[in-house]
Amino acid sequence: MTSSASEEAPAIARIHVDGAVANPGVYELSGEDIRVTDAVEAAGGLTGEADLTSVNLAAQVRDAEKVHIPAQGEVPEASAGSPTGTASGGSATSNSEGLIDINRASAEELCELPGVGEATAQKIIAERESGGPFSSPEDLMRVSGIGEKKFASLKDLICV
Repeated sequence: MTSSASEEAPAIARIHVDGAVANPGVYELSGEDIRVTDAVEAAGGLTGEADLTSVNLAAQVRDAEKVHIPAQGEVPEASAGSPTGTASGGSATSNSEGLIDINRASAEELCELPGVGEATAQKIIAERESGGPFSSPEDLMRVSGIGEKKFASLKDLICV
């Protein structure tokens, strides 16, 4: 009997951290709930030039994402590889292309999508809370009432 089948390896995420941090680079972080603050800490912390005005230190980051900490006076540039809600310049629920992040959007923001009213927005939120985050835009079809046709009208407006 081998124990390797019953043991689960911790999740490893490789995060690119740059900008106003002590040691910019790519860091391997482990855990299921990695936050921007964890990535900044791994990079040696903030420099005295860091401007946290547009940074959400509590935002979650996933494997292969980039965290950029702007320096004071720097205009944050949106980056497609940046986790939303950090120094990417986007809101906490949209990326640089203006897509709505279905894993982070509020009910009000979800209602901005065509064909999504308050009831559907609440179903989306309930599904991501009970079934875990959506891993792809197509996962939105897990939500009762969102089938192929409705998803087709939303797929170019959403991201995860």
